[in-house]
Amino acid sequence: MHSLLHAGMSAALASGMVFVGTLAVVALAAVFAPTPTRRSDARKVLELLVRRAR
Repeated sequence: MHSLLHAGMSAALASGMVFVGTLAVVALAAVFAPTPTRRSDARKVLELLVRRAR
C-alpha cells in the first residue's frame, strides 16, 4: 500500500512539474516572441492554461 501511495504522489509531482514547465515556456514566448502575432498567440495559450488550472 505504501509503494502505491508513493507511486501516485510521484506521478502527481511529475505531472505538476510538466505543467509548470509548460507555463514557463509559454510565458517566455509571450514576452520574447519575435513578432506581435506570435506574442499574441502565446498570450492566448497562456490565458487558456492558467484558466484551466483554476
